[in-house]
Amino acid sequence: MESSKKIDKRIEKTIYNIKTALAKLLETKKIDDITVVELTKQAGVNRKTFYLHYSEVRDVFRSIEDNCYDKLRKIVRSYNLQISNLEDFIYTIFNVFLSDDHVFYIMKNTPYSKCFIHMLDKILVEEVSKKFASENIVMTNSLHYTLAYHVFGSSRLFYSWLRKDQNLNLKEFSRFLSALVITGVKKIENLKELKES
Repeated sequence: MESSKKIDKRIEKTIYNIKTALAKLLETKKIDDITVVELTKQAGVNRKTFYLHYSEVRDVFRSIEDNCYDKLRKIVRSYNLQISNLEDFIYTIFNVFLSDDHVFYIMKNTPYSKCFIHMLDKILVEEVSKKFASENIVMTNSLHYTLAYHVFGSSRLFYSWLRKDQNLNLKEFSRFLSALVITGVKKIENLKELKES
């Protein structure tokens, strides 16, 4: 039993090193310009070992994306999102990006960060739309625009915070963003009331 644990740990370390090597190479190169030879050299593994786990360099990036995607979707589906837990929801979502070494490095240091931001946008819009449908809430144009505005704006603010600011810690940033979203929703509700009266 112990020898299989050692093997598993070695495999985990090898995969981790390959992903780390890719993240570092993406700082200066496009993914299509990175060769398996270059990647394995950077990772300190041989090509045969690489091909045990991946068939091409893009597969490494896809595995980083897929892992992040799965975590985000699981979180979004598990939350019964309310105004009262919005701050915690925002914190939990954005912490996915910070707690994964490879995603964090890619987002902070490479042009490929946009892949993760677009992934977040897609998941949030899809899942919130499904939630509305399951609760028989009609997706009017104004509701669609409000959702898009808050999702896209929040993800871009997070991107800016991650790449440049970080004067606030993630908890403080989540509190600020939650207040911003809630204020925006209340303003829209007030406008609707004025329009209807």
